[in-house]
Amino acid sequence: MKHMKKLVSLMLAAVMVLAMTVTVSAAEPGAEGGSGPAEITVTNATKDAIYTLYKVFDATVNDENPDDVRIAYTWPEGKTWTDNEFFAKDAKGNISALPDAFKEGSTEQLSEGAIGWIEANGTKVTEATATEQTLVFKGLEYGYYYVSSNVKETGGVITVTSTTPKASVIDKNQKPSWPDEGKTIIGEDGTPMLPDADGKIISDGAFGDEVKFQISVKATNYLDDKKIIEYTINDTIDPGLDYNKDSLVVTVGDKTLDAAAGEYTVEWDAATDHAFKLTIPWVDNADDKNLLYDANSLITVTYTTTINKDAEIAGDGSDGNKNKAKFEYITEDGEPHEDEREEETITYTYALGIQKTDEKGNPLAGATFGIKNPDGTDLWAVPVEGQPGVYEHAKDENVPGAVKEFVTGTEGAAKGQIIIKGVREGVYEITELKAPDGYNMLTDPKTVEAQRTGATSYKKTYTVYYDKDGNIVKEEEAESSQTYEFPFNVSEITIVNHSGTQLPSTGGIGTTLFYIIGGVLALGALVLLVTRKRMSRE
Repeated sequence: MKHMKKLVSLMLAAVMVLAMTVTVSAAEPGAEGGSGPAEITVTNATKDAIYTLYKVFDATVNDENPDDVRIAYTWPEGKTWTDNEFFAKDAKGNISALPDAFKEGSTEQLSEGAIGWIEANGTKVTEATATEQTLVFKGLEYGYYYVSSNVKETGGVITVTSTTPKASVIDKNQKPSWPDEGKTIIGEDGTPMLPDADGKIISDGAFGDEVKFQISVKATNYLDDKKIIEYTINDTIDPGLDYNKDSLVVTVGDKTLDAAAGEYTVEWDAATDHAFKLTIPWVDNADDKNLLYDANSLITVTYTTTINKDAEIAGDGSDGNKNKAKFEYITEDGEPHEDEREEETITYTYALGIQKTDEKGNPLAGATFGIKNPDGTDLWAVPVEGQPGVYEHAKDENVPGAVKEFVTGTEGAAKGQIIIKGVREGVYEITELKAPDGYNMLTDPKTVEAQRTGATSYKKTYTVYYDKDGNIVKEEEAESSQTYEFPFNVSEITIVNHSGTQLPSTGGIGTTLFYIIGGVLALGALVLLVTRKRMSRE
């Protein structure tokens, strides 16, 4: 056992002093730990992270012979020793490492138990916030130190080092991860959208609208003690969205990558055209494996899609039009690693449904309407061939076949209906431009609102309630009701036309009075004629 302690102690000294010692040639941001001769430089540091330096053991160093540096560790005078299975202290206070100080199968990495003991018994020296990729603790006395940071939510030990005059450690505590919004949508104001109350990233749009997406990955250079050599992002969109492939932009930190220069590759799924795989090399080549990017760089991928006519209409049972992303990375040992979290966004589009009826709830064909968008402009749409009364939203009047006057369907289940698929969220104003023959045209516009409420309340079938005069009322006030059905989810409105009021046939006081007067005059003339004949005989 005595020989084992000596061996492990020598291994620890060799690892911490020789393998991790480098020369630091320039002053770096850091903190003063005292007036001693030693420095510890943290490389691969996380910007804005807080690093705290603790001293565990004192040390004496004999470095007169650079090829045979000798270090002796002692327990600090005046501190209470806690017996443990990781480190041993002899009668003179000299410290040596025990086998349990290392992870199983490792001669370099400390075990979790050893780290826990160090955290509990170390003495805080100083702390500093990393403003660059390198952080230096200066003015240190020789000793056995450990550095922790707030990179992990619970804190985490980065490494332990014995200092020669200039020693360096690599922060390998980070792990590639998604930021808070790893996949999001860029709003019209150019800023990323935040999650709603349910934690979902949601947008809406109309057929033909572009939706801009952003994928972000917190990329690190190491996973534990292994370099990361490659990152891969896999993205998938539903059939209701089309990639605009030329819009793809990839950046790492402040650098925009060039596919032509081999800085990334992208493979579009040829079978569906609704997925891509983007790969970013993270080292210069497979042999030297020199890291290409700073520690903890942010990978950002942006691109646009266009909402197409296959987009799912919001409503009961609708999951919306989804966009999903996952990322993977490969370490230098060739092992692939996949982040378990899948990022997702949802894009909704809506449909307007107008049901035209008479005062008894019977559907009416032959009505024409104009519709204003929520911003007050005319709504344009293209009639769907073979489906009277059904239209698909058009971006503007320049879309071939687009119209801004909409006519109710003429037969079957679509009689009296107008359906406009693929509209944005908002309140739409509906004006009747022509009423069916024999019915009065509405004098005031009506409004209907397309909106997502909870799980979306739009439906295919709905019931309208009428009073005795054909006015739409609440169910409890109704004299009659009528159920209508649309072929898919709509935000619906029923518009009632009343038949025209009966008017005098020719206007004025009518012809009956003239018939009566004519009859009286004719009778008077007959009496006068008979009287004159009698008088002439006499």
